[in-house]
Amino acid sequence: MKRRKRPFREALGEAAVCLAGLGALFLGCYLFGCIVAGSMIGGLGQAWGFGKEVWIALCNTLVMVFLCLALVLPLGVGTAVFLVEYQRKGSRLAGLIRFGMELLAGIPSVLYGLFGMIFFVTTLRMGYSILAGSLTMAMVILPVIVQTAEKAFMEVPKELREGGRSLGAGKVSVLFRLVLPEASSGILSGVLLAVGKIVGETAALLYTAGTAEKMPESLLDSGRTLAVQLYLYSSERGGVGKAEFYTDTWRLALLFVVLVFVLQLTARHFFKD
Repeated sequence: MKRRKRPFREALGEAAVCLAGLGALFLGCYLFGCIVAGSMIGGLGQAWGFGKEVWIALCNTLVMVFLCLALVLPLGVGTAVFLVEYQRKGSRLAGLIRFGMELLAGIPSVLYGLFGMIFFVTTLRMGYSILAGSLTMAMVILPVIVQTAEKAFMEVPKELREGGRSLGAGKVSVLFRLVLPEASSGILSGVLLAVGKIVGETAALLYTAGTAEKMPESLLDSGRTLAVQLYLYSSERGGVGKAEFYTDTWRLALLFVVLVFVLQLTARHFFKD
């Protein structure tokens, strides 16, 4: 029995898909390898560790992450529930909300920073503070939470809702006992994207949280985050071309990777199916 030859287009498509996957794997490995190798520059003559300013920035970053999520998760998930569970298809109000979220998602973060400086820092007199930075970042990540949560709720089978209601459960009970647990993995993806935005943001926080190198005693105190610390290394350590700058910058980048990994594991623990 002769073996049927695959069409040339099919073989070409499979090759292109394999190359794309291998290319993505190579880029990820190359980036991680550069971070690890860069963190070892000057390692023989320089103690492996971080200065006080990095640990302060790490604490500020963690505080901002948890504060932003505490502010945005109820609002974002609640908005997604309203759009999916309480609005009919073709609703003008739902369409207007979705358009607003798409518009907010496309605004550059530096514009959020300018707004935060004018409104939170100046008008509300919060000054450069962790609270002002968190409120600004909450606006940045709100579209991410709403859009991913809405998609997660829409992917929950209708049969699950109908089955719960047929057993006599109310709409709210079905939502919290069946729909929300089923959509938790999709909501988790939005949380992880939001955490990445918060941890890696620089421009918006320079305008709102400030660059003070100190441990804030309250949310109204200024404090730099890890991303801002990474940005400031270019001026504090002499800029590109000096070994100390490269070493400290790459080691801080490695800390970024570890931090994101730990936050992902934590989020998966609380949002697991």
